[in-house]
Amino acid sequence: MTESRLDVVVAGAGIAGCVVSGRIAREGYKVALVESKPSSMIGLKVCGDGVGLHDFHEADVTPPTREIERTVRGVKFYADSEQPVFTIRGKGFTLDRQAFGQRLLKEAQDQGVELFPENVVTRALVVNGKVAGVASRHAKGTNTFEASITIDATGIVGAVRSTLPPSWPVSERLERSDIGLGYREFRRLSEDFEDYCSLYYDWDVAPGGYCWIIPKKRYVVNTGLLIPWGIETTKAQLELRFKKFAEANVALRDSEFIRSEIGLVPLRHPLPDAVADGFLAIGDAACHANPLNGDGIGPAMHAAKIAAEVTTACLSRGEDSAEALWRFNVKYMQSQGYRYSANKVLSGLIRNLKSDEIMKFLKALGTRKEYSSGNFFRELSTLDRFHVFLKMSTRPTLLFRLLATVNRINTISSYCERFPEEPSHFPRWLNELNQELAKA
Repeated sequence: MTESRLDVVVAGAGIAGCVVSGRIAREGYKVALVESKPSSMIGLKVCGDGVGLHDFHEADVTPPTREIERTVRGVKFYADSEQPVFTIRGKGFTLDRQAFGQRLLKEAQDQGVELFPENVVTRALVVNGKVAGVASRHAKGTNTFEASITIDATGIVGAVRSTLPPSWPVSERLERSDIGLGYREFRRLSEDFEDYCSLYYDWDVAPGGYCWIIPKKRYVVNTGLLIPWGIETTKAQLELRFKKFAEANVALRDSEFIRSEIGLVPLRHPLPDAVADGFLAIGDAACHANPLNGDGIGPAMHAAKIAAEVTTACLSRGEDSAEALWRFNVKYMQSQGYRYSANKVLSGLIRNLKSDEIMKFLKALGTRKEYSSGNFFRELSTLDRFHVFLKMSTRPTLLFRLLATVNRINTISSYCERFPEEPSHFPRWLNELNQELAKA
């Protein structure tokens, strides 16, 4: 079965897919939203469930109301399970993820988006070197969705992007080291957890990653660990690691297990080129999550906003080429991508630290007890930086690595903020960027 010609087909009804499809349909275009899950299951995902209020303002998405399970005041960072070393302050929420996904879906449908649930996208339709839609499989057979522009929002699997010709830059494959493996448990505490999300860095439990406790409602917490994929891969192994953390953490020691899940998140820099003729990739499908912690809700909304603006502008001019869609790359990299590319460098340093080194590093950052964002080095005053370096001076090798990392962060941020306005300048720019990233 072939659907009548569409302006846009969006693969994946997660946060990015619902937001981008609704905004494009709002401008009067015919949009199909193709999703593998049943409609009632849309919104369910293994996730930390936390998002900052600023993310909604930046993406022009109405902040949640009924979907809020807890209003939080920031994020606390721990080098052990006892006392936080510093805090990022800022209002945020922990969400009923399914309810939030259902709200975004309804808003998209109210704008005229047609949902095709239980359709597993199998491949891109490529005609004369251009993406012309997608093919899908469902219980009764197959569907094809032909469209002027196709948007891949299928998450880390990149169901459309992964089937494009390998010679296309947008089809870049992820390495195992680019992927994080998350294990989470919902637990009920004997008393309420504080109004902060808490991150714990303990290499004995989560080498190269972290554990978390995120408060939900009625004494329930979302807790778990995230590690680079490849250290251990089975649920049983992850459960054993988490058990060690739960037994040592005072808040979790007498908690009641509710359920557990595992999932994957991208932990690399964003795709430098997320477009092709007739095609865009957004959200986890384009590695738009924050590589420091796997945070993806805010980044997905932000990328969807830019994608909708660029797509509707192209449709209004009757354009769908990679050159026309290139503006997405430019706007994304200049507004958000530069920061996450720099965060990839910082995460590269952190993951290669030894257990005692990560403690030293975090406690040095704790020179400043409060931050207002994750841009730690930009917030440090000259005096703060002096104290950070002084605290690390007892470990000269670590200090030199940190100084080199700070220099590399500044270099890569500068590269990304000067992302080429024209596709013809991209190969040279990318070669230079990759040389810098290879040093991380």
